[in-house]
Amino acid sequence: MGDFHSGGLTALFPGYNMTFKLDDKNSLPYQPSALQKSMYKHFMTSAKKVKEAKGKQKVIVINGDAIDGNHHGTAQLVTPNPKHHVEIHIELMENFLEACEFSVKNGDQLYYVSGTESHVGWEEYSIVNHFEPYGAKYHDELRLTVNGRRLWWTHQGAKPGKGANEGNAVRNFARDLYFDCLKESQLAPHLISMSHFHKYNYDSFNDSHRHTIHAQVLPSWQAKTRFGLRASPFQRNDIGLIFNEVTAEGDIRFPAPFLWKEK
Repeated sequence: MGDFHSGGLTALFPGYNMTFKLDDKNSLPYQPSALQKSMYKHFMTSAKKVKEAKGKQKVIVINGDAIDGNHHGTAQLVTPNPKHHVEIHIELMENFLEACEFSVKNGDQLYYVSGTESHVGWEEYSIVNHFEPYGAKYHDELRLTVNGRRLWWTHQGAKPGKGANEGNAVRNFARDLYFDCLKESQLAPHLISMSHFHKYNYDSFNDSHRHTIHAQVLPSWQAKTRFGLRASPFQRNDIGLIFNEVTAEGDIRFPAPFLWKEK
């Protein structure tokens, strides 16, 4: 999962009211919108789908921009205080981890990848510290090996593109990464996951059947903001998450992304 942007008015929020402390005497109540309640329902349904993977190790990665932050003078915030955004994100993830029956004892793993500084500042560190009992770890670039397959995550990578060019940049990113690894005598990844653009895309590069790099841009958990409408006019904004499975034999499976649909 990536791009929660917790704290944004159009972003995922728990499906119930929360109250945020302003000072010793004042507090700010917030009631989620119908949009946020619908997204939260999909979020918790996603957690139940993770729970269904019984007997399998769960590796959950939050791929950057856990919070929205007080950035660029935006007015579309639940509260302007990033500390409150952290509260929202922690509430969401505690609910998700409980619902999916996340268990350190069973070998489940939780990772956070650094996001865009204008959004998150240093707040992702405090989130990871909170989830230390879950074994949470923080990386700028995450590289894991699962059943012999190298899986890499970074927040900002290739743009998914649009129109007739959709997917071209993702494939080129995978191709360039393959040859960079070759020049530097490194083993190339089998799968790279990117975020930031809030639009799902998948493509791959294959070097004469010797090595394949699968590359995917993850959906987000934030509906379009006014900035998003200007930055990507008329473009879809995908909301949800991706499940990938790496079998004991090392096969990587790509079910369709589990996306929320506005009703």
